[in-house]
Amino acid sequence: MSKALNKRKDNAKGRWTIDKIEKGILEFFDRYHKYPTTLDFDKVDFLPSSRLIQRNFGGIVKLKEVLKINDVKNCSKGEYRSKIAKAIYNESVEYEQIFYKFLITKFPEISVHEHKILRPGHICCDFFIYTSTNKGFAIDIFYAKDTFSLTGVVNIKCKRYATLNFPIYFILVGNNFIKQCDIDVLLYNKKNMLPNNIKVITEEEFKNTL
Repeated sequence: MSKALNKRKDNAKGRWTIDKIEKGILEFFDRYHKYPTTLDFDKVDFLPSSRLIQRNFGGIVKLKEVLKINDVKNCSKGEYRSKIAKAIYNESVEYEQIFYKFLITKFPEISVHEHKILRPGHICCDFFIYTSTNKGFAIDIFYAKDTFSLTGVVNIKCKRYATLNFPIYFILVGNNFIKQCDIDVLLYNKKNMLPNNIKVITEEEFKNTL
């Protein structure tokens, strides 16, 4: 979002009181099960811009201290980061279990293979689905907190799967904030186009397509 858009966004909402900001943060948490980052403040219309937060409060960290949102002063260090890493791992395992249960409602269970090693490259995908033609497709599910993170994840995964020539789906889970249209625009503007056999898709879009 440009500075001009940020300014219009702030002016459109009038004076941002601390109560309004707190209400917006709690609404964001209810929707997305996480507290907003600097980028998130610039993406939703029920929160002020990150520029306003920096100007009025000295940044997101200091704002959270004022609102007593958790006791963490820096979310990138120490014990808090370890807890986040553990939570992410636990959630990823849970998502895999949920996704597996969904897949076996659409395909015979014998056709759904978890953590299959693919060659060449000795790549471990989350799921491989065998089809009736003895061919199949791979699924790699992932989480990204925003489109910036999504770009980095996709670039890393593309390098890993570059040697494979069958259909591969990178499926975004756990973030309904990013829509399929956001992904499509991002990939369209990407400097290096994805191979034709690789698709990046939201969980919702994948399920609707099936």
